[in-house]
Amino acid sequence: MTIPRSPRPLHPVLRRPIDHRWTASPPPSGSAARTVRPKRAPASTPRYTRIPAWGLHQEPSRPEPASRTRLQSLAGYAPMLLRFTAALYLASALAELIRYVIVLVNRDRLLPPVVAHGSDLLVVTLACTALLFAVGTAIACAAWLVEHRRGWFAREGLVDPRRRRIQFIGSFVPPFALFYPGTLLGELIHAEQAREGDQHEAATSRSLLNAWWTLWVLTWICAIASAAWRIADTIQAQANGILFAAFTNVLAAGCAIVALLLIQHRESLHGGPANAESARSPKRWIASVPA
Repeated sequence: MTIPRSPRPLHPVLRRPIDHRWTASPPPSGSAARTVRPKRAPASTPRYTRIPAWGLHQEPSRPEPASRTRLQSLAGYAPMLLRFTAALYLASALAELIRYVIVLVNRDRLLPPVVAHGSDLLVVTLACTALLFAVGTAIACAAWLVEHRRGWFAREGLVDPRRRRIQFIGSFVPPFALFYPGTLLGELIHAEQAREGDQHEAATSRSLLNAWWTLWVLTWICAIASAAWRIADTIQAQANGILFAAFTNVLAAGCAIVALLLIQHRESLHGGPANAESARSPKRWIASVPA
């Protein structure tokens, strides 16, 4: 008896008999290692530190100021101190002239004691203040000279043969201060002229240096002579001493003004501690809409 074979199932789409069969086989036995794929880390959700906004930054970040040494910070005050010193010495000269006028008027008539005491107080106060500012200005200018030489030698790729401490101390301590600052700056101008060959700028610097050096030495000589003149006994000698003190103060003010012009001229050529590292103010950009 023949057993009828069951009909083969039809393909659900092709409508044809299925002539193959899928057979599941077990994995091969042995010590073969399975390849395990690493699981991917879930994507992190984006986060914001603040509410997102459309536009530009309202507060631009300021650049960090460059670190400055004490000598550079001190050198930056030199122009300002020179202006104050010149103004104080001019005011002191005016106070001396007022005292001289009081002495002239007092020859014919008596003046109240408060006028004489007030004039003396004004002269002494201005003279002491101007002297204190002159000392601070000399120290600041010495620091400026040291930093100016250091910057020039660094730009030229050279090494300053003189020690910075000796330059600083010798530029404001008498009697070395009479000749040492002019010598240091004169060496720099001569070396600059030899390397760059700019005759006009070197001539301007040398003229300002010679003018300042002459006024500097004359101011010291007149200051010593004025101090010795004040111990005179006669009234006429004391009156002449007042005029000579006024002349000395005017000379000191002129020396400070010429020194300021010299520093400004040198900084206009090569820059300096006063303005080389000044940070620019930040800008704020604003979106404009056309009308």
